[in-house]
Amino acid sequence: MRSIVVSVLAFLAVAAGLPAAAPAAAGPLPVAGAVVSAPTGSIGTMACYGPKSCIGLGAFTQAQSAEYYLQTWDGSRWGPVFGEFPNSGNYALSSIWCSSATYCVAAGSTNANGAAAQAPLTATWNGRTWSASKPPNPTRSPQWAWFNGISCASAKFCVAVGDYTWPWGNSGPVNEGFADMWNGTKWTLTRKLVARPGAITSNLYDVSCPSAGSCVAAGGSYVPYTSGTLADPTAVAVTEMWNGRKWTQVNASAPARGHGQLTDVSCWSGRGCVAVGYYYRHNSTLTSNLAESWNGRRWTAVTPFATGNSPDLNGVSCTSAVSCLAVGTGNDGPNRTPIRAIADSWNGRSWKAVPVATPPRGSGSHNGYELAVVKCASAANCVATGLAGPFHGQGIDLIYPFAELWSGKSLKVISDS
Repeated sequence: MRSIVVSVLAFLAVAAGLPAAAPAAAGPLPVAGAVVSAPTGSIGTMACYGPKSCIGLGAFTQAQSAEYYLQTWDGSRWGPVFGEFPNSGNYALSSIWCSSATYCVAAGSTNANGAAAQAPLTATWNGRTWSASKPPNPTRSPQWAWFNGISCASAKFCVAVGDYTWPWGNSGPVNEGFADMWNGTKWTLTRKLVARPGAITSNLYDVSCPSAGSCVAAGGSYVPYTSGTLADPTAVAVTEMWNGRKWTQVNASAPARGHGQLTDVSCWSGRGCVAVGYYYRHNSTLTSNLAESWNGRRWTAVTPFATGNSPDLNGVSCTSAVSCLAVGTGNDGPNRTPIRAIADSWNGRSWKAVPVATPPRGSGSHNGYELAVVKCASAANCVATGLAGPFHGQGIDLIYPFAELWSGKSLKVISDS
């Protein structure tokens, strides 16, 4: 089963009519950082730079727009909203990294002035204003290119990963993953992911860089159907490893002869990472949670607690080798409905199911809810975000974002404004 929504921000792309694989388009970055009134919206992704110091990147919930803002988190409550982006053009932000409240780097995409092609975009926050930059495109004329994730070891070393599309026969565009690197002055294209033999397309969904000499990017490679959609049962989990000099592709095979992909990765050191996603069970259309641990030499599959009929994991955040929290989606019935959020915690040896509170919009037999992103400031302080509402044929404007707080035992619904 594919996740309904990869992140809170992704639903805006659907509403705006963009390709599902690409983030939404919204407007040019402002030159203003004044505190603004709290919008109706949700935190879609976060960056934490201390035990109780995080900044969330939020988006308004208007179905036909994508207005972004920042909001601080002190471990128990949200602070003032600031740095609002006016809705007056085309841009999208999908990931953020911060070293302090006065230095953040966000990544996404732009198709300014209504251009037909979408290009990668990064923006730096100095506590008062945003400064935008356009990293190099992976090819001279891609149809679309965008960043899915960013991670920085310092203000002078960042890696952003994403995908770009190119035409393939009569079935439309397919994707390839790529990585750009920041040295404090400029962005440079450092990697174009080559699909495995026999595959047609590949993706990079997230990256984690504990140091300038160690980064891990997570994704997968696929063989598309002739209709142009991706055939998940052909997917193979893929990771890209940066050692300070070059990238190396390392496959992370799914267990039980299954096929899957990795959607998120979190590293606490160059020799310690956990990546999560899903795999298709052998000869089945049902999925199972996929988690892989990295010890600096190889990936090892560690089976998470499987909640629901066809679960998958969307996000993971680790603060040490003995503390990770993963979130995702499960199903209560054999027909994969209704959708229910799931969460697993990792203690360095095994996974344990974590209770998830039902958000107000997620209750009812036809409503569902999913957790898409999680960020941990400490072992007992994580924030997970997702979407709730009528997922099945009810319209994107009826889906509502929500956030939940992890304090070490369970996830409880919190307000984000």
